[in-house]
Amino acid sequence: MHTHIPFRGLEDVEVWWREKFERMLIAAQKACIDRQVILGLSSNNEFIRELVDKHRGKLVGFVRGCCTDPKASVIIERFVKEYGFRGVKIHAEPNWSLSGLLSAHAIFLKATELDALVVIHSWHDEEGLTHEARTLIVSEGFSFPVRIIAELGRRYPDTKFVFAHMGGM
Repeated sequence: MHTHIPFRGLEDVEVWWREKFERMLIAAQKACIDRQVILGLSSNNEFIRELVDKHRGKLVGFVRGCCTDPKASVIIERFVKEYGFRGVKIHAEPNWSLSGLLSAHAIFLKATELDALVVIHSWHDEEGLTHEARTLIVSEGFSFPVRIIAELGRRYPDTKFVFAHMGGM
């Protein structure tokens, strides 16, 4: 469903990823993949926009949504309205666990307003949890992502969510 271009610094993106991305598009074409969703990580939204513009019709852009950025909803609106991005990618941030999603109210409301999909990285079901919290969750027979998903569904019934990797590992 999606591809990433990690952000290790502008010079790495400009040189190494451009070449790698061209090879990825050729491989996708050979595999009869017409379009790919490309998700922003770190602060590389502008680079993703450039790639989407260059490969119009082959790429669907998703803007990175940062739960700790008070300007996130403004950034999301700009990328969806002005650049045709179709969704938001929320990924782990420093000192942030999956439970931090419950603080992303503005992002979810904006995504719903714009009819944009929200893709959430949920690979590690124990990121940021203490040993005691992990033990409690396991002893109750629930995985951590299931509880977060249920709560987000309750709070935002009109928001379209995709939980990538579903707890992973």
